[in-house]
Amino acid sequence: MAVLVEQIRQFHFWETVTLTFMINWDMKRFIPLVFIILLSCSLERELVKGNWIIFEGIYLNKNIEFKSTDLLQVANANGYIHANLDFFEDGSVILPGISCSNIRAQWKIIDKRLIMVIDSAHYNNSYGSEKDYASAEYSLLMKLDSLDKSDTAKQRMGREFQQMNPLLTHEFDAAMDIYGNSFQISIDGDNLFLKSETTCLKAQKDRTIDRLFEGL
Repeated sequence: MAVLVEQIRQFHFWETVTLTFMINWDMKRFIPLVFIILLSCSLERELVKGNWIIFEGIYLNKNIEFKSTDLLQVANANGYIHANLDFFEDGSVILPGISCSNIRAQWKIIDKRLIMVIDSAHYNNSYGSEKDYASAEYSLLMKLDSLDKSDTAKQRMGREFQQMNPLLTHEFDAAMDIYGNSFQISIDGDNLFLKSETTCLKAQKDRTIDRLFEGL
């Protein structure tokens, strides 16, 4: 009987040791995961606090010229263009144009890396997608237009929108070669650093409004 009791005690002892080991092992795996999630949330909160001004951009060891084709661009006293990088809580971001108009994109942080992809839905909803223009209805309209030179407003609008959709004109291709990378991201105070295999972007938080109210 004493032998049986001792065996039961030993069984419970090793069961407890095994359970403790499993909990510790899971915690070792769980704690880094929690840290990564908290860090990502912290980076996301910092990104959307105001907008950023890129003060240096390098792509394939060459300086990037942020020359947007949009109507309004602000330059400093030295003539350097203020390239605004605006992140929003809904996951959208406005990327400064590089020999193109500013780009509407979507952003996400995964494992301390910033991913930015062009917002195709936004442009296709605004101008129509390649699928729309390949539809039977659109093809019929174009055939009718070739026969009837009167040209209806709907037909004219369809052609104009097809010519305007930057996804179909490939207006953003060169710029997205730069922005469409997986970036290591770090934020140090008012400074934002993005680095990929081909690109390095450095930006500062825009404090223009804060300076306007200094001393009030």
